[in-house]
Amino acid sequence: MRKIIITSICLLFLTQNAFGLTPIGFPTAALEEGKYELSFSYLHSEMDIEASFYGLSDHLNTKVNGYLPQLDIGLGDDWQLSLGLGVADMDADGLNNANAFGGIGIKKTFARQGDIDWGASFQMYWSSFYDEVVLLPPSVSEIDISYHEIQFAVGPTYKKDNWCLYGGPFIHYLNGDMDVNDVSAGNISYDFEKDLGFGAFVGFSVNLTENTNFGFEAQFIEDAQAIIFRFSYRF
Repeated sequence: MRKIIITSICLLFLTQNAFGLTPIGFPTAALEEGKYELSFSYLHSEMDIEASFYGLSDHLNTKVNGYLPQLDIGLGDDWQLSLGLGVADMDADGLNNANAFGGIGIKKTFARQGDIDWGASFQMYWSSFYDEVVLLPPSVSEIDISYHEIQFAVGPTYKKDNWCLYGGPFIHYLNGDMDVNDVSAGNISYDFEKDLGFGAFVGFSVNLTENTNFGFEAQFIEDAQAIIFRFSYRF
């Protein structure tokens, strides 16, 4: 029973942290009306977390690798829309999961001062995945997790020649549920909610050609951090 509870809660905590760190990119709209940008981002994060439930606790070291293709669309009047659909692999002391996630985002540039643009970015991601965990053969726990998360960031984008520097603060919120079905313990259901978390991000971007771009981004929030590499093509 203890292993069932700990495994379930650890997966719950993994979900809350792993996907709270999706790429933000420029906090400003960078595309003109009718322009498009197709990008691919690689995300890697590592964190140590402590999971506890009803007096039981366990410590996990987690590693996450995420892969996110994304399409950005320039809407005009300094607005930009983004659509993403990706996959992620999670590894936590032998617990392994892979799942798909998708989302939508909007960016707005609200001020320009010389080489510096000021803006805001809002994005929401959804995910749902199913997994089977063999605890004590032949006992198998079926775990079904679904959630949505919201991320809001503000900050400047400094543009100089063929490179850009950007960053600022962001907030994150997550809500979801998890159902565990185990032969020995029966059905266990959890509703989970992660309170508003405050973090910071910083990134660098350089134009490789007139239409291609490569960027690097780092994010820090509470007990997690991530690095992101991004390659994009504009048309």
